This record gives sequence, structure tokens and C-alpha cells, in this order.
Amino acid sequence: MIKWSEIINLLVFAGIIWLVVSGAFRNDDLEQARTTIQAIQKDLGLLKDSLNAVQNDLDVVLYDLDVTENELLILRTDRDLLELEQERRNARNWEELQRLKKEILEAETRREELLKKAEAFEL
Repeated sequence: MIKWSEIINLLVFAGIIWLVVSGAFRNDDLEQARTTIQAIQKDLGLLKDSLNAVQNDLDVVLYDLDVTENELLILRTDRDLLELEQERRNARNWEELQRLKKEILEAETRREELLKKAEAFEL
């Protein structure tokens, strides 16, 4: 006669072995997942550092563009002043002379503002 207690013990033993073996495989999968996650985190850290470096480079380029734009505006204003001075020398009547003086004054004011901005860039 078969003893039910032995069968139950064998089933329990088989169940325990199955749990241990399946748990071991799951631990391997978990370890692989953990390793993958750590590699991804490392790559993301490198990507973040690269993006920060690119952002810093872009900030420098944009600053240089602002400086260059200001210098260009100063040069354009200087050119306008020279043209206005020449027109003033060739003015034919009083109204034209007064208009040119006003435009020259505005251009000089604009030039002074641009020079102040240029000094701020140099600091």
C-alpha cells in the first residue's frame, strides 16, 4: 500500500526544488536587469555631461554673436554719421541743415549707447 505521507513529502520536496530552481533563474534575470539598468544610468550620465558641455558651448557662441552684433551696429552707426556729416556739409538750406543736425545728434546718442553696451561686454 502506498503511504500518502510519503507521496505528500515527495510532492512538497519537488515543490521546494522547483521554487529554488525557478528562483535561481529569476535571480539571474534580475541580476541581468540590474546590470542593464546600471549601464543605462552610466550612459545617461555621459549623455547629460555631453549635453551640459554643448549648452555651455552654445552659451559662449551666443555671447560672441551678441558682441559681434553690437560691434557691427557701432560700425554701421559710424558709417551713418560719416554720411550725415557729408550731407551736412553739402546742405543747401537752413531746414535741411537743421534736420541733418538732429539726425547726427540721434546717431551720436545711439553710438554712445552701443559703446556703453560694448564696455559691458568687455567686463
